[in-house]
Amino acid sequence: MRDSIVFRSVIEMALNYFPLISRAVARLEKNTGESRRALYDGARSALLSQLRRVVPALDEHEITRERLALEEAIRLVEVGLFPPLETAGVGPLTKLVRLIEATDLRASLNM
Repeated sequence: MRDSIVFRSVIEMALNYFPLISRAVARLEKNTGESRRALYDGARSALLSQLRRVVPALDEHEITRERLALEEAIRLVEVGLFPPLETAGVGPLTKLVRLIEATDLRASLNM
């Protein structure tokens, strides 16, 4: 039960990172696996650096949860790349709902 709650928390937190990562990928000059990996590595480094500077210091559990949330957001972006979502004229919330529906997240969250 506790694992389910933690997983749900990470998914909810990932939704905070998803728009940032998604927009950054959309703005890449060349959207290749290599350029996305470099972007994600930069995001990971920046997040960890920022989390380590928080005062009062975060405990390792909180840092790990934030890092997992970022990884889940990255996974959601990658899942959305293949196949591309039909998003012309669709708002960001609808895009996210379609993405979640296209993955197995609903089953994982007991939705």
